[in-house]
Amino acid sequence: RHLLPEGTFVVSRKATLLPAGSTGAWVVQFTNEPGESKLPPCYLMPSRRLARLENSLARQPEIKSFSVIVSGQLFVYRNYQFLMLTATPRLIATPDKTEQANDTTPPADQTENKPGITTTKQPETKTTPPSASTDVEKMIHELETGGPAAPIIRGNESPAAQPNKDTANDENSPPANSQAEPLREGVFINNRLVRMVRSPINGAWSIVFDSDSAGLQDPPLIILPCRLLEQMEKRAKQLGDRFQLKISGTVYLYHNGKYLLPTIMTIPYKQDNLSP
Repeated sequence: RHLLPEGTFVVSRKATLLPAGSTGAWVVQFTNEPGESKLPPCYLMPSRRLARLENSLARQPEIKSFSVIVSGQLFVYRNYQFLMLTATPRLIATPDKTEQANDTTPPADQTENKPGITTTKQPETKTTPPSASTDVEKMIHELETGGPAAPIIRGNESPAAQPNKDTANDENSPPANSQAEPLREGVFINNRLVRMVRSPINGAWSIVFDSDSAGLQDPPLIILPCRLLEQMEKRAKQLGDRFQLKISGTVYLYHNGKYLLPTIMTIPYKQDNLSP
């Protein structure tokens, strides 16, 4: 699979968004027009910008076929490409080809007049619905069957703060932990002491702030997929699920889910935090 380096930026590229079956996730399939650099299909990371796009689509049910103009930054996790949006995608509605095919009103140049006879040429009824490439079909299958990215992309639940199932998709619902300090998307977490915890519900890795025990009550954050998460997983296997580390990164929100895209990880080597 051809992947672009982590950190690569995508600027105003046309793409198709394909729903990943019943998972609620999205896969981006770039159109890759002639003359453009080829971009591989990507999983869309959860964020407020993605939620805004979904809300926009929900308010316009008449749109049956569309493409988007997307900008974002690429990340890599377990040999898959991920895209974090840096701007809310611009929605472009495309004509419904089925409706066009059912419109039998002929254009002026398709009517032939002969003495006493009027012949109308019928328009073609061929339709070409959007289709997923083989790579995209594999990515969707991975999510539906619980592949390595499924807990992160599909799950809005963290081990210590699970949202109510009835309000999990409501952006206006209160946080599951009403005592937790509210977080805003884009907040930068700087060099905080945390522990890694794996959700028994869906297997997603989260960080839990050690400062919670001091009464700050920061909510746990699901770790978004990237190369650094792979390194953190290796450390967790070596040192145990609850080893301490210091983390920096950016907070993202998606419905009731709270996420962290990590940028720096360091391990404070203490007597009880050493690798055997």
